[in-house]
Amino acid sequence: MKYIFMLNSFSNRDVLKTYEKINEISKYLGIDYLIEVNSKFEFTEEILNRYKYSNDIIVPVGGDGMINRVLNGIIDTDNLLSYLPNGTGNDFNRTVKETLSPGSNKIDVVRINDKYFMNVACFGIDADYSLFKYGGKVYIDGKEISDYSSKSGSTIISLNKNYLSKLDYGVHTMRVTFNNGNYAETNFTVLKEGSKKNPRTGDYLSFYIVLLVISIISLWLLKVFRKD
Repeated sequence: MKYIFMLNSFSNRDVLKTYEKINEISKYLGIDYLIEVNSKFEFTEEILNRYKYSNDIIVPVGGDGMINRVLNGIIDTDNLLSYLPNGTGNDFNRTVKETLSPGSNKIDVVRINDKYFMNVACFGIDADYSLFKYGGKVYIDGKEISDYSSKSGSTIISLNKNYLSKLDYGVHTMRVTFNNGNYAETNFTVLKEGSKKNPRTGDYLSFYIVLLVISIISLWLLKVFRKD
């Protein structure tokens, strides 16, 4: 079993330095490893397909976007998922350190349409972010909530996974209000695992993730597989 480090050359300003550091630490630990340098984001799936049946440890070196991309690429394989946080926000890494202990942990992975995520779900709204930032509010089923984050682009609302996991199965209404009196509203559905309905949004699936901390480089190791 090898460690397959996935390193993006287009998003890492110190890609050579990072490459050399991974080499140095991996040799020190005496692990079997390869470093895949990705020149384009779109090549991620192509690289992952090479190791689809290899039962290796896939290690994205980057931020939340890269971790999510790799997660979706190995969700139906026997590969292990690990990561080295090297992004700007590293939200998933902070969540792991705050909520999980080294060892075996069970967490929920959520599927929206055909994509999986482990931390937050985002809704985009075509509205100037300042209209929300200065006085906007978020409501789920008519109740104001605070378990979300927001950012511009135009307006992106991210519901925390822990909040989503507490929602009842069925249809829910999300309303986002703005300081000019206008609002945006949408419905999303939380389906039970194994439901035969088309999981348009919010289909919760249970996965097991095993996290182990390797000392020296603080490498988190995750085992992801479908629970039948």
